[in-house]
Amino acid sequence: MVPDSLERARTPGSLTAEGAGPWTLGRVWRDPLLWGALVAALPCWLGLAWVEGLHPDPLWPWHAPVSFILVAGLHPLVEEWVFRGHLQGFFLARPWGPRAWHGLTAANLAVSLAFTGLHFFGHPPLAASLVLLPSLVFGFFRDRHGRLAGPLLLHAGYNTGYFWLVSGMAG
Repeated sequence: MVPDSLERARTPGSLTAEGAGPWTLGRVWRDPLLWGALVAALPCWLGLAWVEGLHPDPLWPWHAPVSFILVAGLHPLVEEWVFRGHLQGFFLARPWGPRAWHGLTAANLAVSLAFTGLHFFGHPPLAASLVLLPSLVFGFFRDRHGRLAGPLLLHAGYNTGYFWLVSGMAG
């Protein structure tokens, strides 16, 4: 059962089908922009690996299964539910929230700034700052489809790739 607050968070005129919950993929999985956004992370990861000289642990999910479950599953699930599900839906209901510039709503920008700001508590400043762009991408797909499946898929994918990449830094 989907909480009422998530159902209300859907945007009018989105691609969602009536009766489809915000967690379902529906038409989301057929969106070429979503898959493009997922694939776009690859050159970022490769560039980071090259610049930083990283040597990831190819078996990281098996060597650190709890960390893998947290960063690839639990953290994206909770963060998307709170930020895109509740907060972005709340802001979209405000008169200023749906105002958009090139597909980015004011609600998305406000949520992304809050999301990025909270990352300063557990990450170095540069790493926390770099969360802004992915957050705007997550919010874009939340606005585009009016559901959380796209942002959750992207968030889990981005986290998995990034943390797998830096896995060789520990120890």
